[in-house]
Amino acid sequence: MLKNQYKYYDYLHIYNIDKCPININDSDLIGIWEEEDTLLIFFHKNKDQLIKEKNFKLHFYSKIKYSDWESGKFITPFKIGEFHIVPVWYDSHNYNSKIVIDPSVVFGTGFHPTTRMILDSFHRLISNEKLNSSIDLGCGTGILSIFAYKTGIKNITAIDNNNLSFEVAVKNRELNNVKMDIFKGDIFDFLPYRKDVVFANLYYHLLHDLFESRGFWESKYYFLSGFIETMEDEIITRIKGRAEIIERKVSENWVMLLLKRN
Repeated sequence: MLKNQYKYYDYLHIYNIDKCPININDSDLIGIWEEEDTLLIFFHKNKDQLIKEKNFKLHFYSKIKYSDWESGKFITPFKIGEFHIVPVWYDSHNYNSKIVIDPSVVFGTGFHPTTRMILDSFHRLISNEKLNSSIDLGCGTGILSIFAYKTGIKNITAIDNNNLSFEVAVKNRELNNVKMDIFKGDIFDFLPYRKDVVFANLYYHLLHDLFESRGFWESKYYFLSGFIETMEDEIITRIKGRAEIIERKVSENWVMLLLKRN
């Protein structure tokens, strides 16, 4: 996350080390991403000496431009309905209805086709129907939940298993003065889902497991994404009889389905 003297992301210095107890107090630290057996540590500057001094077992080091981390895209403000989504390094005073996002190095800038399609479809849905509650499975930056709050939903739950995503979502909640519950944990531990809206922008196989889980199909609307067109037929087969597809969108080969429970 952006803190201390930093106003934007330029280069990322990434260190992959063995998972271990870790305490880094460094003004150039962006964040620490926990994986199953390793840690990814992100800095604004080279920290070879620090890594060596702490005797971390280094697997690899990489230096990349932030835009390359974001699939070559420069993250700039964009608009969904009346709302402007503004990266934290832009002057947000130029915008009235706005959502300020520090994407850090986690998913949820709004630039990925899956996120953008969900935002667009959700905005049209809530413009025509009163909805009161939502749950965001794998919330990343928290952008979908923050957008839901800004459009009128007040009972909001966001969950992510990634420690850095949790920290970034909490920061973005504070940046936007939003009231929502954010949890770090396994999305399956929060079943059953009984909400007006379920956001599930997830890996293909994770969606499969959710579809077969008791308590998943107890909400009203479902925004599903995270899969490409070649995977769509199997997704549709697994939801048949459980929900009706009321909207389908495709962008850059990614698919988004809006479902209404039968």
